[in-house]
Amino acid sequence: MSKVLKYSSTSQNQTKVARVYAPDSDFHADVLAELFGNAGVGLCVLQEGLVKLANAELAGILKYPAADELIGKSFRNLVHPEDQASAHPDILFSSGSVCPDDPSFRMLRKDGASVWVHAGGRPIIIRGARAFAGFFVNVNSHHDRLNTLNDSLQRYETILDD
Repeated sequence: MSKVLKYSSTSQNQTKVARVYAPDSDFHADVLAELFGNAGVGLCVLQEGLVKLANAELAGILKYPAADELIGKSFRNLVHPEDQASAHPDILFSSGSVCPDDPSFRMLRKDGASVWVHAGGRPIIIRGARAFAGFFVNVNSHHDRLNTLNDSLQRYETILDD
């Protein structure tokens, strides 16, 4: 038995039909909850600038004890002030591609410390209203290595210039 689901494609403004095997709504809900909870990356749904849904992985990246603490928070307030202009959902998720060209920016942990994340996602429609489904990966260690490499490069250039 398959269930017909309709969804809107914001990139083409068309309604598409997807067939999903779901013998009952409880099964469907259980599968989605399991996928969301065990995705291995931070996931969230943003609508009207607010976090409407978040998983434990995103809470962990941002050092919140539970994902529920992120619900209702302004996404803008979770982004480092210096990165807010480039990390606006309309910019991050407007290209239609899952990963924008420069998707790394700093978010703020609960204690105020910053963490570099790589983000991507898509615009979606939920209950007739525009939203964003996004993923976030902690890339602090990669960013730290890049800074170390850049520092080394500058030291070597200074030595060669002298």
